[in-house]
Amino acid sequence: MIYIQEEIADHERTHQILSRLPDAERIPCEDWREVFQRPGQNFRLQKRRPSLILGRMEDKLVEAAPPGLSFGARRNYVFAPMLNCIYDCSYCYLQGRFPSAAYVLFVNFEDFMEVMDDRLAESPDEDVWFFSGIDCDSLAFEPVSRMAQSFLSFFAERPRAFLELRTKSAQVRPLLSREPMDNCVTAFSVTPEDMSRRWEGQTPAMESRLAAARRLQEAGWPVGLRFEPLLWSEDWEKQYDALFNRVFEVLDPEALHSVSCGVFRLPLNNWNRLKRLYPESPFVRGPVEKDADVVTYREDLAAELRGHCVEQLRERLPEGVLYEDAHTI
Repeated sequence: MIYIQEEIADHERTHQILSRLPDAERIPCEDWREVFQRPGQNFRLQKRRPSLILGRMEDKLVEAAPPGLSFGARRNYVFAPMLNCIYDCSYCYLQGRFPSAAYVLFVNFEDFMEVMDDRLAESPDEDVWFFSGIDCDSLAFEPVSRMAQSFLSFFAERPRAFLELRTKSAQVRPLLSREPMDNCVTAFSVTPEDMSRRWEGQTPAMESRLAAARRLQEAGWPVGLRFEPLLWSEDWEKQYDALFNRVFEVLDPEALHSVSCGVFRLPLNNWNRLKRLYPESPFVRGPVEKDADVVTYREDLAAELRGHCVEQLRERLPEGVLYEDAHTI
């Protein structure tokens, strides 16, 4: 089922998207918010078969990045042409972040780009970073949205603008079909295989993600790895050691753009929603504690988990590649 905001019903991108989903029921709406934000929705039920909403984002198109989301530049921003993710990861802060599990795709990419140009003009002598993949997965919906293709064309003409596409997808054909760009980093979120099978619903297998990352490396594209969040389990040390060994068998550490890691944490409001939605979740019932307005692992467990993983990564990576305590929320 596709809801279509009347204002963008005749937008060229709307027609293109609808042509890729010819059998879906189409329902007009006055505003995307009337569907997405209506009260009384059941997130868990909707997650089983989410609707798609096509709309226009009017404000908050490009916002300052949260602390910890930076690779050395002073100017860092996030943007989200899509809300919600096609995957179903148990620990993700998107679980219950919004009142609806529907996907919202904003077709007015050009408005995002206009604001990006404004941010570049504000810093004429600096590189500026723009991060995608905070409120959605940057590549998972690409066969329908063509979002990455559109923004790649924009960034290709602006060498001072740097783009991070954060993803758990193996959908890299849009990048491989064009010449590599030094100012576009595809950052793969990576989790031990057993944890991924248990807690990352509908995501590609870890081997598929690593194979996609290797194809990009071999084609000359900058690749990043995001061990975020680091997750605790009874055998976490064994699982992460096996993961690190496998990752660096497949990928060339000397060619990586950046590697970051950060321990599981959720804002308290998101945590409370997760508890209501999934009371049996291992992340609700696990060894966590409240720290200010954030819920994370108990301090001793977090320190042990982080310390071990950082040590293992330092041994495998060139200097200056590892960002040791990253987080995006």
